Amino acid sequence: MVRWTITRTEGRVPKPVSQQARIEALWSEWAPRMIAGWDIEHGYHEGPFEDSTGEDSEDAIATVSVDWRYIHGSVGWNLLLVAETTDADLLDTVVHEMTHILVNEMRTALLDIDHEERVCTTITRAILAARLAPRPAPQ
Repeated sequence: MVRWTITRTEGRVPKPVSQQARIEALWSEWAPRMIAGWDIEHGYHEGPFEDSTGEDSEDAIATVSVDWRYIHGSVGWNLLLVAETTDADLLDTVVHEMTHILVNEMRTALLDIDHEERVCTTITRAILAARLAPRPAPQ
């Protein structure tokens, strides 16, 4: 189940509806492949925002908050940065955020997010490279 909501508008994003549409198209394509069964909410912001932990999103295109116990999560999107992102980089971001959803339950209160970022980046690259790799011919 996916819920799309606008949580804040400031009028600074060029064509915010089309930026949302870019995200939603990619999310709808990739979610059944990667995070089927998860209940994910999306919040759209027209600039930096306070994420679910109370931290400023700063220069992040997106942030993810996950409650893996209930297979629920939320993604906050900075539409100002999405508008400046190529389609290829936005796909990379969508898949990267989905990997955060998948590996989040391994995070502990003592673990720095930097390790999880590296793991998610590596998994994202592997998934996207596999998508482009030629399929072996049937034997």
